[in-house]
This record gives sequence, C-alpha cells and structure tokens, in this order.
Amino acid sequence: QDFTQSCYFSRTEIDVKNININLKKTSFQIHNQLRAFIFREYQLPRLRGVRVAKSILSEEFIGANVFEESENEFILSGIDGFKIIAQKVDILAGG
Repeated sequence: QDFTQSCYFSRTEIDVKNININLKKTSFQIHNQLRAFIFREYQLPRLRGVRVAKSILSEEFIGANVFEESENEFILSGIDGFKIIAQKVDILAGG
C-alpha cells in the first residue's frame, strides 16, 4: 500500500462501539478517519446514523465545512474545503 493511502490509529485511540468521526478536521483527515473504520466484516462508520462503506477524496474545492446528504451518498468537506464523497453502504450492496 502506498504510504499516502495509509493511516494509523493505535488501539487505545479506537472505541469500535462508539465511532465518532470528527468533522472539524481537514478533508484529508476526515477521509482517513472514515477509511480507518471501514471493515465490512466487523464495523462501518456512520454519518447521521447511516452506514458508510466507501470514502473518496477529491481535489475539488467546495467550500469549508459542507455537509449534504443525497439518496446514495454524503457530500462533505473539512475546514480546508476539499470534497469528500462518502458512499452509503446499502447503495453499494445493491439494496
């Protein structure tokens, strides 16, 4: 795995029963938080109570602290304003 795609959290930093995604970070940091918790077999992070199965970070600037929900995904950004697409799990699973 390319080091730019990797992230590390120690065991003491992760409470899998209470996953909270801190949205007051940069888009890159939010994207990595989501990715760090995406393990379909064991757990998935949630945004507004909806399970997220995939996070895609874009170089598109959409403005700081955006959070929008559509049927298939969340569009959000961190304090730096770069677009993140967080795809909902049921959409990727086909229903």
